[in-house]
Amino acid sequence: MILDSEQVKRLYQRIAPIYDLMAIPLEWLGACRHRVQAVHLLKLQAGGIVADLGCGTGLNLPLLHEAVGPGGRIICVDLSPDMLSRARRRAKRRGIRNVEWIQADLATYRLPPAIDGALATFSLEMVPEYDVIISRVAASLSNNGRLAVYGLKHPERWPDWLVQLGVWITSPFGVSREYETFRPYAAVFEHLSKVEYREFLFGTAYLCVGKRIPEQDHDTHR
Repeated sequence: MILDSEQVKRLYQRIAPIYDLMAIPLEWLGACRHRVQAVHLLKLQAGGIVADLGCGTGLNLPLLHEAVGPGGRIICVDLSPDMLSRARRRAKRRGIRNVEWIQADLATYRLPPAIDGALATFSLEMVPEYDVIISRVAASLSNNGRLAVYGLKHPERWPDWLVQLGVWITSPFGVSREYETFRPYAAVFEHLSKVEYREFLFGTAYLCVGKRIPEQDHDTHR
């Protein structure tokens, strides 16, 4: 079953109090390390503007704050008010004050123009409008601005029984087999110039990074 925005919102409202506990196995399996790599590949500078798309409880916040510094700007967007509330608490504990909090559906939200980077971790795999979202993000990036997407994917070479087991394990997050054809990484490379693509965990997770081509060079890269 593909969940609509309201169903996703209700799901994450319900699991918000235990989300960080639920995410521990993923963090143990390397998610923390891959978050670090994703932020590093954004090539952010002190004073820059970065968006965290589907920020959840704010697990990316310390990394993004370290990258742009207190003089930068972090835009945190999430569908769930309760997830945002927990992200705010994390920011307060860490003394991170340069955050703009946006409670919105990524399918309709529009970023401000000329941002330096955007990050989406485990947030686009269950959004049918992922291609539209990525297109809008690409248009909002400054020249050479980057988008990094890190998440789960369908492991093409796995036997069906093992795929079904993986779906069962991740079902508390709303995962189902109906999302198998969703490929946000392909949309990144359709709308942006490819910088990086890596797969992890035997093809069940990926990190991809795309860069906006400067306007004066756009024709030569088509």
